[in-house]
Amino acid sequence: MTPPNQNGRYGAATRIFRWVPLLVAVAGILTTVQFWHVLQREEALAQMRSLLPKVVASSGFIVSILLGLTTYLLRIAWQQAADQTRVNERLTAEVAQRKHTVERMSRTEERFELAVQGLSDGLWDWLDVDRDELWWSPRFYEILGYEPGEIEPSLSKFRDLLHPDDADRTFAAIRNHLETGQPLDIELRLRSKHGTYRRVRTHGNVLRDASGRPRRMAGSIQDITDHRQTREALKETEERFRSMADAAPVMIWVSDVHGQRTWFNKRWLEFTGRTMEQELGTGWLDGVHPEDVDRGSKAINAALDARVPFRLEYRLRRRDGVYRSILGQGTPRFTESGEFAGYIGSCLDITDLTRTEERIRRIVESAPNAMVMVDRSGQIELVNAELERAFGYNREELIGQSIEVLVPPRYRGQHPTYRNQFLAAPQARPMGKGRDLFGLRKDGREFPVEIGLNPIEMDDGVHVLAAIVDITERKRAEMELRLYASRLKAINRELEGYVYTVSHDLKAPLVTFLGYLSYLKDDVAAGRSDRLEQFIQNMTNAAHQMKTILDDLLEISRIGRMKDEPVVVDVHEAVASIVAELQPQVAEKAATIHIQDDLPPILLDRTQIRQVFQNLLTNAIKYGCTSPNPTITVGGEANDKEIRFFVADNGPGIPRQYHEKIFGLFQRLDKDTEGNGVGLAIVARVAEVNGGRAWVESEVGQGAKFWVSFPIKRSPEEPGEYAAVAPGVSPKPVAQAPSPEPSIPHTGIGAPKPAHSHTA
Repeated sequence: MTPPNQNGRYGAATRIFRWVPLLVAVAGILTTVQFWHVLQREEALAQMRSLLPKVVASSGFIVSILLGLTTYLLRIAWQQAADQTRVNERLTAEVAQRKHTVERMSRTEERFELAVQGLSDGLWDWLDVDRDELWWSPRFYEILGYEPGEIEPSLSKFRDLLHPDDADRTFAAIRNHLETGQPLDIELRLRSKHGTYRRVRTHGNVLRDASGRPRRMAGSIQDITDHRQTREALKETEERFRSMADAAPVMIWVSDVHGQRTWFNKRWLEFTGRTMEQELGTGWLDGVHPEDVDRGSKAINAALDARVPFRLEYRLRRRDGVYRSILGQGTPRFTESGEFAGYIGSCLDITDLTRTEERIRRIVESAPNAMVMVDRSGQIELVNAELERAFGYNREELIGQSIEVLVPPRYRGQHPTYRNQFLAAPQARPMGKGRDLFGLRKDGREFPVEIGLNPIEMDDGVHVLAAIVDITERKRAEMELRLYASRLKAINRELEGYVYTVSHDLKAPLVTFLGYLSYLKDDVAAGRSDRLEQFIQNMTNAAHQMKTILDDLLEISRIGRMKDEPVVVDVHEAVASIVAELQPQVAEKAATIHIQDDLPPILLDRTQIRQVFQNLLTNAIKYGCTSPNPTITVGGEANDKEIRFFVADNGPGIPRQYHEKIFGLFQRLDKDTEGNGVGLAIVARVAEVNGGRAWVESEVGQGAKFWVSFPIKRSPEEPGEYAAVAPGVSPKPVAQAPSPEPSIPHTGIGAPKPAHSHTA
């Protein structure tokens, strides 16, 4: 058993038990002392013996009394201890309860203080409605610009702070609340520390005693000065908006976040002939054509879900019952915090505009040229059949696409800039003045065009109607005209050559002929005949020289006027044939001629291509075979634009200043070598009439390489009478006169592909 604690439940009993041993000891000592005194007297021994039983009995009695007394005292002590314990327990519980209550009140007070501090409203407390004393929260002071406690919170001070115009009304409302219990909710003005009045809104409630008599009143004030100003400004803005919207020439509406219409302007109500109440919510749909309701609702709901603008055409019933075509559009509204607030939209009656557009469509469709209409962003809105034909598209493929789809890729980057420049100052004018314009067909082919631009003003801005003309034929004609002009210039140069020839080359043999004729006449008159044969021979040589010049001139003139139908010529075979014909001259010069095996075929007048190689080879044999080991190489190459051939030698070379002159008529650098300077002129003439050119690459002492090129015609529409064969085309068999096989050995030329070499 646990010992009792004197401060606990058994404290009193413990204190009593502490005295019991002492009492028993005292009793024993007293008995012993008494017994000892008796023993000291022998004479009393006998008496003691007689008294001993009594003493023992007396001691037992005393002990019994003491034990009884002790038990009684213990019972009393236990009872007192139990009572004290119960008292202590009650006291302890009360102390704990009071401590808990204090702590709870402390926390409540802290929460109240925090709540008061966190409130945007000021609090007030009329502690006793029969007294002048008030209590104001720190926020109450702050609203008026004071520090807490800076002014005394009292009813009289409150009256002093009230605006004079609000005092009677305010206290009348307070009295009414105290008397009737009706809610106290009024707006009033209080003077701040700075002398300005703050507009506040106050709420209050009265506390009554058991008899129903007003005892206390408390409430709050809210500073609504800025809110009131904002509200008044917003109200003014809304009134201004409504006034402007009512005066607008279009129908305007406003909806909430759910798409429900919350307002319509005067124009809408006048158009439909219905009231605002009838149109609000979804009531406006009653006027939409039944066939357009489902389509329109889906479009609007899709935009509403995505919070994006929408644009919609539908039919709306006018007040006279006639359905009109309407262009409606809506724009989402957002608050300053970015929260979606609904839509604002406008509607425009486009019935007449639609009819005008239909007339424009018919005009555009019947136009003889390709026509396309685009909006400000360059999106295609309208095309006609001619544009479909010119570009190879169906109109369904183009409507809604960017106009750049019809522009070649190399021009697309700059096209938006040009479009914006036009829209900045729209006026009817041709597009791209001074530039070559091209369109892009669906199949990727380009073609030259001319474009005329016409701005069209519509309600939604400037649209552009463009007329596009395919000028392929005109370009072909212009190119042919330039070709003819080039040929005419060549003819004029030839005429100049003719004049020079007549005045110089023909004059020289003619003077010789006439001179010898004069000598012959004199000799005949003198009867001399010894020089007759010599004179006749000289006259004959002069006549032959004149004939050769005339034949060369005739050959030159034939190149531009007389030609056979072009055929695919095997150039390698043609060159080999010419080399065989020139075998005597080749043998005389001990030259080696290399012919590239894979010379590309060409579509040309066979006679003209032979003239080219005949004259180039003859020129190389005459003037390029002066080195110890004369070598002539014939080669060629082709790309997607042209085919070109060359004849190269390792002769003395040609100074740069003569590279162009040598292609002129009757131009020779070596007067000692037989020839009349017509061969290279023929080469240049053949190249020129076929749209090509001739040139030479040479340095003194490094030989000469004569080139001639012919353009490749990409399509039958391209101008030009003749054209080279595209690379990879095999030549067709061409009937040509057999030529003797050269009786010369064949050697390689060291080129990547094998070639025949002709030597003598």
